[in-house]
Amino acid sequence: MLTVDEAFRKFKSRLELNDREQANASARQTEVRDYLDTKFKIDRSFLTGSYARWTKTKPLKDVDIFFVLKSSEDHYRSKAPSVVLTDFHNALVEKYGDKAKKQNRSINVDFDVKADAEDNTDYRVISVDVIPAFDKDDDFEIPDNELGKWMETNPKVHAEKATAAHQAYSSEWKGLVRMVKYWNNNARHGEKPVKPSFLIEVMDVCLKCDFTSVGFAPPPDLKNRR
Repeated sequence: MLTVDEAFRKFKSRLELNDREQANASARQTEVRDYLDTKFKIDRSFLTGSYARWTKTKPLKDVDIFFVLKSSEDHYRSKAPSVVLTDFHNALVEKYGDKAKKQNRSINVDFDVKADAEDNTDYRVISVDVIPAFDKDDDFEIPDNELGKWMETNPKVHAEKATAAHQAYSSEWKGLVRMVKYWNNNARHGEKPVKPSFLIEVMDVCLKCDFTSVGFAPPPDLKNRR
């Protein structure tokens, strides 16, 4: 019989992306980035979200890609957020047809990959999310269609905080986040208890766990962080 520690580690290993999944995700996101480079004046693009932070769980979907537009595209900033989202959507429809769906802050591109009952996708990524953005000082602005305005954000700060937490907890924090997210996504719960799942990281869930019960050592000043 497995010990509690062994069971947790087996569960964690099942949620780690392997080389084939990483290779497929890399090919797909590169494909989308290269295509949009021909449609818009893009200063740079980069991966963000839970995939970039290594807190993405299986099945692999909604890989976030930030597209930072050049200043020559600044005309979008004086318009409703729906304008840039619509233009990105129309461009992606040209290549992906009805698999490109406009969302509140992004365009989702579905690759028509289905996960089985065990969340296996034959090592393929299900979808990516395309996010138009502009530089704003040290941060970024992204469109929010529902609010009708541009929202300030900085995914690089999120990534730095995730890295710091991971290092503070013996490089186990990201694995624990993936496990909590997978539990949260379980269809037996009905609607997700926590939406969006990014809130699981924000709410500091794993930092309040009893790490020692599963063989993980918390930092010595944990009580001072509550």
